[in-house]
Amino acid sequence: MSRRRASLVARAAIACLAACSENPVSQKGGPPLPRTVIVSEPVHPLVPARVVGGTMSTSVAAGDSVVYVSAAPLTAPQGVLAVIRNRASPNSISAPVIDGGFDPEPVPAVVGDTIEVVITDNSGVTVVRVLTTVTATIPPVVVRTEPPKKKIDVPLNTVISVVFSEPVAAPTLTPTSVELRQGPTVIPGTVRFRDSGDYVVEFVPATPLAPNTDYQLSVSQAVKSITGLALESPVSVDFTTGTEVEGPVAVVAVFPETALVQVGSAAQLRARGPGHHHGRDGRC
Repeated sequence: MSRRRASLVARAAIACLAACSENPVSQKGGPPLPRTVIVSEPVHPLVPARVVGGTMSTSVAAGDSVVYVSAAPLTAPQGVLAVIRNRASPNSISAPVIDGGFDPEPVPAVVGDTIEVVITDNSGVTVVRVLTTVTATIPPVVVRTEPPKKKIDVPLNTVISVVFSEPVAAPTLTPTSVELRQGPTVIPGTVRFRDSGDYVVEFVPATPLAPNTDYQLSVSQAVKSITGLALESPVSVDFTTGTEVEGPVAVVAVFPETALVQVGSAAQLRARGPGHHHGRDGRC
């Protein structure tokens, strides 16, 4: 076999491995490529699952387990709607896709079940379809942060959010496991859950941040899921503040302004506060 042909065969084999593997390996021999559609291990639900279609109740029965299904931003840049289904059930759950991803949704499931995620665009065309088997131990990961990495012009009174792939244990949220720094200086603040779902954690700085300043958010592997699994890897997010603060919403615009909106479809809201010259997209 010629050297050129051997090289082509090797490249084809690597491409096939990357395309077919749930967690494909890097073609450069580095760490695994990041997961985009994420399915947690089964846990007991902290919030009821939202079920669309079928005849099952919209609440998960006591004692049943769920997996949390999410997608990192840019998983499907053209996507507007995700439909999530356990193939062992006729029911499905829908979630709006924002910035190419969606936050965790609880889906009734046990080890061995197959979870199907279909993301469609505005025309109903499938842009991403994923099938994955539920396994017993999947470490939690950070799905997204707000502000995201390298964000600039962050408001001085911002509340920093970290969205995990599944509920995390409250005792593992400490001033050192979720930390904000400005250079070597630790910024004092409060770590709290945003709501009862326990997978969105907020860091609230004790005082407004300094203008035009670089900050770094760090989330360590001391953070654990409610099943005791440590975060898959530490996360570091750099961002830069601007000069403004967030205020009450003054104007809300809906895009498109006039359209036939079906149940389960996505809409985009742009909120503009007093003194802001640019709209801000929000998650609803």
